[in-house]
Amino acid sequence: MPRLRLPSLLLLASAALMPTLAPAQRAVVWGDSRASQWQGLRPIHVSAGYAHNIAIQPDGSLYIWGLQSYGIGQIPEGLVATQTGAGTYHCVALRSDGRVVAWGDNTYDQCNVPAGLVATQVVAWSYGGLALRTDGTVASWGNNYFGQGNVPADLVATQVAASSSHALAVRPNGTVVAWGNRWNDAGQLNVPAGLVATQLAAGYLFSIALRPDGTVGAWGYNDRGQCNVPAGLKDVIGVTAGNDHALVLRSDGTVVAWGSNEKGQTNVPAGLTGVLQVAAGQGHSVALVAAAHCVLDQSEIAGGGSATGTVKLAHPAPAGGAVVELTSDDPATTVPATVTVPEGESQRTFPVSTVPFGPDRTVTIRTSYNGTATVPTRLRVGASTAALSFATAIVGGTTLKPALTLSISTAQSADVILALASSDPAVTVPASVTMPAGQTSVTINLPTTLPVSTTTAVAVTATHNGATVASTTLTVNPFRASILFDAPTLPSGESAMGTVVLSGVAVQAKTVALASGDPAVTVPASVTVRAGTKIAYFSISSSPVATNRTVPVTATVNGNSFSVNLRLLAAPAVKSLTLPASLYGNGKITGTVRLTQAAKAGGTVVSLSSSDSALRVPATVTVPEGQYSATFQASSSDVAALTNLTVTAATGTGSATVGVAVKPLTITSFTVSPTTATSNSTLTIFVKLAAPVAVDTVVSLTSAEPGLVPVPATVTIPAGRQTATVTVPLGSIAITKFVRITADKPGSSLYRTLKITP
Repeated sequence: MPRLRLPSLLLLASAALMPTLAPAQRAVVWGDSRASQWQGLRPIHVSAGYAHNIAIQPDGSLYIWGLQSYGIGQIPEGLVATQTGAGTYHCVALRSDGRVVAWGDNTYDQCNVPAGLVATQVVAWSYGGLALRTDGTVASWGNNYFGQGNVPADLVATQVAASSSHALAVRPNGTVVAWGNRWNDAGQLNVPAGLVATQLAAGYLFSIALRPDGTVGAWGYNDRGQCNVPAGLKDVIGVTAGNDHALVLRSDGTVVAWGSNEKGQTNVPAGLTGVLQVAAGQGHSVALVAAAHCVLDQSEIAGGGSATGTVKLAHPAPAGGAVVELTSDDPATTVPATVTVPEGESQRTFPVSTVPFGPDRTVTIRTSYNGTATVPTRLRVGASTAALSFATAIVGGTTLKPALTLSISTAQSADVILALASSDPAVTVPASVTMPAGQTSVTINLPTTLPVSTTTAVAVTATHNGATVASTTLTVNPFRASILFDAPTLPSGESAMGTVVLSGVAVQAKTVALASGDPAVTVPASVTVRAGTKIAYFSISSSPVATNRTVPVTATVNGNSFSVNLRLLAAPAVKSLTLPASLYGNGKITGTVRLTQAAKAGGTVVSLSSSDSALRVPATVTVPEGQYSATFQASSSDVAALTNLTVTAATGTGSATVGVAVKPLTITSFTVSPTTATSNSTLTIFVKLAAPVAVDTVVSLTSAEPGLVPVPATVTIPAGRQTATVTVPLGSIAITKFVRITADKPGSSLYRTLKITP
């Protein structure tokens, strides 16, 4: 069959593409010059045929331009149509009441519409037509050489399409049915498996389907590339097919064409936008342009960015200019309420601005012009976010100033001012912060914080135009005090120094209470840390203890306590005291003190005491450092009677006591020699004590006849000796005498009788 026969014509019948009132829309035609532009036309719907076009005007009347022969231009009188279709040399139309009418060449009965046919859609192929009844069944008339009229039994459809040799239909479930061309020589009836469609178009031996996701599929004859759908094509809302080219309408009002370009039918005019409907003829294409629409110079901007829009009219503005209303479906994306296109001009720019912060979103901007249909434009506004952050937690009341950082995801072209607020008076923030143009972060140092009694999470928020765009939390910790000791251990009975360290440098002086957990360790009730510092020193004293102890020392500031343990070491205690059980008066003995542990540094001093002065002991004895024992000397008095006493050795942590008996130092031997002496001779006296003496000891001597036997009053026994001897010269006598000589000392007395002869 010759290729010049009329291709299919898909009429876009959706209400969205067929406004009921469009006083200023415009048809744009390119391709075959026989169906060229008609400048004065203002249609609301167009159809394209072999070399002619049909336009529905706002009042429903029709206008046909291009090829007028074969009765094509003989429009039935009084026809008011809502939809049309163009064949090779005939036309079909759907009246406002749903009845179908046809006119033009009737060689193949293509104008013999079935009687009483009421439809919701009509299409024309080369020499016939199809109609979709209100119940979804399909009617056919005209040349059935290729079987286009053989509608499948029980077919219920939602949309139909037809070409010179085959027909297509969409069932309610979106599946596709194809019939006609009994040879199927190009595979145009081979519907792809699993295909679901919302709209169909049929060309010469090829088919096109619009999927629900806005993509397009094609199959059949491909000698002119008519089945080569452009890669990545999406967002399609309408499809139509010419003889061997395809034409589709995208949701943004732009047109894409492919296939044969023999007559320029795929050369979509540069800058063509705002298209409401497309139609494809034998070798030409038609687009119905909205009376007013707008386009943007950018398809995507970041939040806070701006774009420039252009309002475009299908026809130059009338006298006084054209006022076009603008709306945005996003309150954060603003456009002027109206744009006035000056008289005689067909476009005017306008600004589009966005707020700096908001989610990732698609904004729809549309025109409104005398109630005419329009094509909305969409602007992708990328998410622009803000964030607040603090470098670290802080101690309230310290000199450290918190640093607050504001970050934004996208630099802005102008300064952005954000209001700041704090949830707690402990953290003061300025009323606002300014993000300079071109920057994405700024850091400000806040004033010093106030003290808190417990850990406090303070929320800081940033708002822009009353909406919260960022928040963060600053953890404000209370003052805490730690304690350091000169050494972790302290020998009991000694003193040391401690240090209070605050967790931060205080803005104002801080009083820190101190307490000891054991009376053996004494600390002051409190210590003051001066403003501008964080440490203070205090003294520690201790009492001797017998066993090692762990003593907690606690520092409390603002009700928060911190304790550290001090190891208090036991002081050496007296383990034993040894002394001889007895000694004589004027004697000396050695005692030994033994400790429970080695003496501490510098030695351990042990106190000594005696219960009776009969035995004298030193006040103290020192056990050398590192040693366990020390000795001391005790001296006894020259007692007249046996004296029992005790000696005690003591430290602060213990004592030991022993008993000692001090015995009288008696004269155990007293002799005179000779025992019979002659007058004027010499007498030797010998005195012996019970024990060697520690000190010089005096023994008293007396004579009953001092003139005859002149004994000295005393005799001294030197220290360390036990005896003494003295020589006495005797006097002269005439007769024999007996003289008594006596030796005395406390607690002891002996005498001897000396015989003296003349």
